Amino acid sequence: MHNLAKWVIAATVVAPCGAFGTTNTYNLNFAIGLSTVTGDIVTDGNTGVLAATDIIGGTINDSLGTFTFTSAGVSAFGSGLGLETSGTSLLFDPVGIGTPCGAQCGFTLSSSADYLQILRDPPNGSLQLLLFEQAGGQGFGVAVPYAPVLLGVSAVPLPPSAWLLLSGLGVLGVLDRRRRATLNSAAGVQTPGRPRIAELR
Repeated sequence: MHNLAKWVIAATVVAPCGAFGTTNTYNLNFAIGLSTVTGDIVTDGNTGVLAATDIIGGTINDSLGTFTFTSAGVSAFGSGLGLETSGTSLLFDPVGIGTPCGAQCGFTLSSSADYLQILRDPPNGSLQLLLFEQAGGQGFGVAVPYAPVLLGVSAVPLPPSAWLLLSGLGVLGVLDRRRRATLNSAAGVQTPGRPRIAELR
C-alpha cells in the first residue's frame, strides 16, 4: 500500500507539464469603426508572435451572420498575421509586436466564401476590417486610423500538471481511507456510521 502511494507521488512530481495537449480559447469582443465582432479563436497554446499554424479554429459572429473556421481557413495577409498573445489576451499589433511587419500585413479567417480580414495598410496608416458573408450575399469594409486592437481575452486554464496533482491527491486520499478501515477492522474499532457485519446478524 505504501509503495503504491510512493509511485503516485513520484508520477505526480516528475510528470512534465506538457503531458496533455493544451489549447487556449480567446473570447472575441472588439470593434473597428462601427463594426463589432464576437466569437472565439482557439490556438495551440503557444504564446508570443503567432503564426497561421498556431491557430486551430474558431467562430466569428458579426452583423452579417456567423461562420466557423478551421486551421485550413487561416492565412496571413502580406508578411505576417500581426497577432501576439501573452496567454491571457490576443492582440493585433503588427507594429509593436516582437517581430514587426515591415510591409502590409494582417490575417484572414475564412470558411468557404465567408471571411473576416483585418489588416494594416502602411501607405495610408489605416486599420482595415473586411467582412463578407456568403449566406446573405453581403460584405462591407471599414478603414480607421491605425491603433493596436485587443481582439479578445482568455480565462487562464489550469495547467495540465495541476490536474495530475489533483488526481494524485485523490488517489492518496482513497488509499489512506482504505488503510484506516483495514486497521480499524483488525483492531475491532467500529467505523462511525458503518456497523460491523456481526451486528447486523
